[in-house]
Amino acid sequence: TIPDDVGDSVEEARALNLNADGIAVFDGNIEVGGDVDYFTVAVVESGSLLIDLGTSGTGNLDTILYAKASATSQWEVNDNVRGSTASRVVLDVKAGDIVQVKATGFGTTTGKYALKLEMLPPVPDDFTNNLADPEPLESNLTGNQAGEIESVGDRDLFVYTPSEDGFLTVALERVVGS
Repeated sequence: TIPDDVGDSVEEARALNLNADGIAVFDGNIEVGGDVDYFTVAVVESGSLLIDLGTSGTGNLDTILYAKASATSQWEVNDNVRGSTASRVVLDVKAGDIVQVKATGFGTTTGKYALKLEMLPPVPDDFTNNLADPEPLESNLTGNQAGEIESVGDRDLFVYTPSEDGFLTVALERVVGS
């Protein structure tokens, strides 16, 4: 049998630590088809955590990445980001979360991989996420209100108080190229 470099269950997970720059890396190996390598990482600050899994070296590995922000959240999964054999997930995390990560290969593919976890820098928010204090829109609004969803989990909240009775049309449109 081929020795396994990382445990195949949450109980046998390899604990990774984010360094002072919010980065953790691990070079591993999917030794046999169906091997699953489990990891955990303790999050010390809230934000967005980028998780990349790519091939590195020999083999025919086609990576599949699973990640979840806490034991009670659902698994996020990615296979073949941007048409490659690499995988990527971005999680909205909170300080104190224990993130779980599973690295595996598609079907019977095997080979070496590079796993990288990185806390993304905070992105300034254009409008509030606070439901108790939404951004007021002018009562005579007849035009557009542009905004941006800057990161995973961002919400732009608005309140509109009409100045007269009648019909109100609201549309949300994606800006071409965004």
